[in-house]
Amino acid sequence: MTGITQTGASLTWNAATDNVGVTGYTLYLNGTKVGTAAQTSYSFSGLSCGTSYTLGVAAYDAAGNVSATATSRPTTSACSDTTRPTVPGSLSVTGTTQTGISLAWSAATDNVGVTGYALYVNGTKVGTTTQTTYTFSALSCGTSYTLGVAAYDGGGNLSSTASTVAAASACPDKTAPTAAGSLSVKATTQSGISVAWNPSTDNIGVTGYALYLNGTKVGTTAQTTYTFQGLSCGTTYTLGVAAYDAAGNLSSTTTVTAATYTCVASGPCGSAAASTPATLQHVVWIWMENETYSSVIGNTSAAPYLNQLAGQCGLATNYAGVAHPSLPNYVAATSGSTQGITDDNPPSSHPLGVASIFGQVQSKSYEESMPSNCALTTSGNYAVKHNPEAYYTAIRTDCNANDVPMGSTSSGAFLNDLTNNTLPAFSFVTPNMCNDMHDCGIATGDAWLKSWVPKIIASPAYQAGQLALFITWDENDGSAGNKVPAIVASPYTPAGTTSATSFTHYSLLRTTEELLGTTNYLGSAASATSMRSAFFSRLLPHLRRLRLRLRTPCSTTSSTVPQGQRRIRASGRSTAARSLLAGAWSASSTMPTTSPRTGTATSF
Repeated sequence: MTGITQTGASLTWNAATDNVGVTGYTLYLNGTKVGTAAQTSYSFSGLSCGTSYTLGVAAYDAAGNVSATATSRPTTSACSDTTRPTVPGSLSVTGTTQTGISLAWSAATDNVGVTGYALYVNGTKVGTTTQTTYTFSALSCGTSYTLGVAAYDGGGNLSSTASTVAAASACPDKTAPTAAGSLSVKATTQSGISVAWNPSTDNIGVTGYALYLNGTKVGTTAQTTYTFQGLSCGTTYTLGVAAYDAAGNLSSTTTVTAATYTCVASGPCGSAAASTPATLQHVVWIWMENETYSSVIGNTSAAPYLNQLAGQCGLATNYAGVAHPSLPNYVAATSGSTQGITDDNPPSSHPLGVASIFGQVQSKSYEESMPSNCALTTSGNYAVKHNPEAYYTAIRTDCNANDVPMGSTSSGAFLNDLTNNTLPAFSFVTPNMCNDMHDCGIATGDAWLKSWVPKIIASPAYQAGQLALFITWDENDGSAGNKVPAIVASPYTPAGTTSATSFTHYSLLRTTEELLGTTNYLGSAASATSMRSAFFSRLLPHLRRLRLRLRTPCSTTSSTVPQGQRRIRASGRSTAARSLLAGAWSASSTMPTTSPRTGTATSF
């Protein structure tokens, strides 16, 4: 065999011999004579590609004698490959840089075999690879490209192109954010100043804000508020805020000058300045049991800590429970009504499907000595009658999660929430039957409060000016008037504040709703006298809640009164409220429209 193609095969052989002489050679294809030749070579043609044949040669002489046939069994060359490979699959971007994009794909298949892959950028072939990954290089940052991959085989057959659109990584960010806007002081204490500002903008995005104290960086935040802490009382500081982005570009620094609150005698209350928000984030109640006002206040031998706290903070000298025995007071203070309860029976006797402060705001009850969450029956030193959340059926699911054993001063739910600044908006704290003065003496309850109240005062929420604490008693010992102590502690309560205004548990509920920014007052809280103006004079007033009473004759329509006869009085004693009202009133000579029955202004 001297040659083979897709359609032919060439043979050569050695010459045969004969006694007279060889005349020629007969050629056979698969046993069939297809020709003769006088030479010792022959080319078979017209064959099929990729096919095996039996080729034969026999010598003959002039007398017609034929030799035996010599054979060969060649196969013609393979047929031409015209089948394209399949399209590369699952084309995906595996990485980007500012100058490159990496792709990966699943292997294509072919009837013979894939030889490699052609690579395209925006339709132009830029290279080949035998792998199933490739990195396109020398690209421009931040630019999108159409990237393609096509498989090819040894026959030069090319698959369809799989393509994807991808962008190189963004170009280096060299643009600084805009400066923080409207930087202002929101609250001050003797040791801290809280500021807020409008968000900065950036061509890509603001990552956070750097904080500066007198030009020195002291921290960062992702928020638009910050409290500078650990400051000295009565000291002026330059506070600065600068925005930064992920590339480290820093805006110019916005500054404000502010002073901490004036140094005052040591005490937990009255440390906040007047320029503060109108609401707080946390209110904590601690309820004690069955003592009269006079058995606690002034009794410095049995209650030294309580009397000290009352002198350093705020004391309501005319505060009363609303009923006897205990349970109706707890229910009244948390729902705005005794709900007709006149006994101390458990929740099974009084399932209350009514609204309460526990459902009105985010809340949690901390019950000392309670055996398990939301325990519905009395056990040991735990009395369910002192756990009002357990009575409200509409929040039973929340009760199971948020009415928890209090723990101790060294560990447990209340200490954890105080320390980690995770208190809810409203916290109801109940000492056990001994520590709340019910079964044990006043001195025991005083010592218990002395162990807990300083921890509340030292908590991050209180120190940041976000928390107010109320300590009161459910009822007295049955004496006339049901008068009990009520102590108010907050950074906004001037030290030594007292109020002889008549307050009740409904006043406590209303005040708490106001402090937490809720105006949908529950039950009798809607008509109760608020304690806000008496004990939180350093909080900004809620103008929409101010009630004006006229000392001039009232009518149902506006009337013009000479300037000298305009005399108005704001209910409550807030100096800030009176100043705001006076300023607003002096701007017009028209009296407000009022109710003829009450004289309460209905428009302003």
